[in-house]
Amino acid sequence: MGIKFGFGYVLLELVYVIGLIAEWNLPRLVRGLSLRSFICSQCAALYRGWHYRLKERYYVGHSIAEARRNSPDGIDITKWEWLVDVFWSDLKQQRISYKNKRNKLKQTMLHSNGAKSTVRILEELMNTPQGEVQQSQQSKGLDGTSLEADSEQQEDPLYVRLYEKTHRHATTGLMEPDAEANLKALRELHEKQLQEHGVDNLTPQEAFPMVLKECSGYIRGLGAGPKPPKTTRGASDEVRAEIKQLQQAVAEKECALRAEIERVKQESLERENKLRQESIDRENRLKQESIEREKKMRAELMAELMSMMQSST
Repeated sequence: MGIKFGFGYVLLELVYVIGLIAEWNLPRLVRGLSLRSFICSQCAALYRGWHYRLKERYYVGHSIAEARRNSPDGIDITKWEWLVDVFWSDLKQQRISYKNKRNKLKQTMLHSNGAKSTVRILEELMNTPQGEVQQSQQSKGLDGTSLEADSEQQEDPLYVRLYEKTHRHATTGLMEPDAEANLKALRELHEKQLQEHGVDNLTPQEAFPMVLKECSGYIRGLGAGPKPPKTTRGASDEVRAEIKQLQQAVAEKECALRAEIERVKQESLERENKLRQESIDRENRLKQESIEREKKMRAELMAELMSMMQSST
């Protein structure tokens, strides 16, 4: 099977998505995610996938000179040389690629979606009555024989069925150990909701963050697209009010501190002026005392001289 090349392939995929949007007259937002953001992220994923296929076929396992010569059809030679000589050969990019590969190998909850995205599987589960899903489950078994649907699985909510659908292998029926533990935790969450509220109305967007490890950029278990739920407006208002109060308290403390600093500076200046004046006064007093002593000594000397002169005559 040939590999698809060129950014034209990405554009065709984009046109196809836009055509579906126009045909179905979809709303601006789908589960909190704008269609514009979804299309942009989808195009970015297709573009990265296209680069990956090019790299795997024409760069990995070949020298840079061979990769430069074997440029695929439909790609500008200047852009191809930039990919080979700059982008893929850059040491920083290679470190990032190596780090991503290591992180990928550390994953312990690999999905079993196949070519379907998690969002598409979710749509299918939402639009397919649970009875039909159970009937299809009954007709499939590991040995090809008919299986009876488990009574517990018949009552599973949407988020449990979605997680199991995306993490249980279709042919072997096996799951990763961590995924099996998460599935058990989701069923326990379902039982807790029934015990406390009598009904379980949690959506996958609400249930998955309660059980699975939180991520800042996406909801674990739902794939790329949906974002983690933000805090409610009321909570945000309370936080903003608390921040405003703290800012006011800090401003008041800063004003009091500035006033205290000014007072200390003024006292220090007054003390310095007083010491300077006392030093000047003391210096003047000593100078005056020195002058008076000198005058007194001169007067005494003159008196003594006069006395000697009178006694000699």
